[in-house]
Amino acid sequence: MNDQKAKEIDSYSNLSVARILLSLGGIFGAHRIYLKQYPEAFIYLSTFGGFLVALFYDTIYLSQIVEEYNNILLNKRANENERYYNAPRRLFSIIPWDSVLFLLAQVSYGMWIGALFLALKTMLKFDDELSLSTAFCVAVGVSFGIYIMGNTGTERRNLLPIWCASFALSFLSICILELSYFNSLFFTSLAGTAMGNKVKLRDELINKTENFDDIKRFTLKHYLIWSFLFCCIISSIYLGVSETILDRRIRVGKSFDSKTIRNIAYNFLMSNQVDNHRLFLSSTEIAYLSSIQKNSKISGLFKKDDNDWTSTLSVFLVDVARANSYKEFLFKGKNHRKENIMHPMFWAFNRMFVIKSLEQNIFEKDSVLLKLCEKASKEYERIVKNSYASNGSSDDKRNYKSLNTKKCCENYSSLLKTLTNM
Repeated sequence: MNDQKAKEIDSYSNLSVARILLSLGGIFGAHRIYLKQYPEAFIYLSTFGGFLVALFYDTIYLSQIVEEYNNILLNKRANENERYYNAPRRLFSIIPWDSVLFLLAQVSYGMWIGALFLALKTMLKFDDELSLSTAFCVAVGVSFGIYIMGNTGTERRNLLPIWCASFALSFLSICILELSYFNSLFFTSLAGTAMGNKVKLRDELINKTENFDDIKRFTLKHYLIWSFLFCCIISSIYLGVSETILDRRIRVGKSFDSKTIRNIAYNFLMSNQVDNHRLFLSSTEIAYLSSIQKNSKISGLFKKDDNDWTSTLSVFLVDVARANSYKEFLFKGKNHRKENIMHPMFWAFNRMFVIKSLEQNIFEKDSVLLKLCEKASKEYERIVKNSYASNGSSDDKRNYKSLNTKKCCENYSSLLKTLTNM
């Protein structure tokens, strides 16, 4: 009798141990593994601590979380009034499972995992005319994310209805309606979540007498399988990014030397800006070269097209790095105040908008873009002048697209003109 009681006491979670695990590996869900909350632990792993938001809540309310777990072992339920009196708790504890917040949590996490699957698929060389493989990958990622989120706490969802609804909407959005990737992810995740919740509600009405102890429990084996799958996806995405983005080379001006985006990004992140300054301040003309050729089977799996999102990200990274070099150069020249110089990321966004609005190649040179910007500004002034002559007033609302292009052209060209005039 005493041995059994001692065994039960040993099975309870210790708050001190949970705090240590939260401090050392909370971002990977170590404290959730200790509490045998494996779906929650995987969500922490795949979102790096709930993008640090859920980790912040766990830091504050860890004692209540451990107490809840121990109460479940004692087959005791915390008083509902007390539960909401102690609100807010962490995301998985404070929200009623049938609430709109939990619906948003399922949709958001489904979109996140679906985006990871989609990112890997868009970099692979394999594709088909109907984009059926893309729709399939999106449906797999979204349904997997909804299934994991839907099985947190005492909730349970069935994978089959979630998968059927997700694939149906993914096929409709991508293959038939040809919606954007973001819209496809959103509608697919929303449909999968709605179907999973509907089937769960139907099962609850049929099995009203089902106890918590009868509900299927997840084990460490499930967590390890999910984690292995997630690590494979992240590793594959990293390899794809290396092949399609980081290994691409750039040449500045008429120099014969070239550098990879990997080296530029490393210098920028590690605050080793001397090499980047020396590279970008030699000229404002940037030429993008092909990636370093590798005789490996892995490099043959990834496509290197110039019109996909990988090329866009390549140009954006280089623009941020070189705009930072321009900003530091102007500031050290003591002719410009630092707060009056445009933020590098804002300048890169403006340049990207100019490229998209003027429908130019993503690797177009600045000399060409500056000429097109001058032409676009003159065209806007002509439209406004004609509008004023015909109506007696300038109608900016009708020309908002031209106005946005003109403003972004001014923001983009101002930095380059300042450097040229020095």
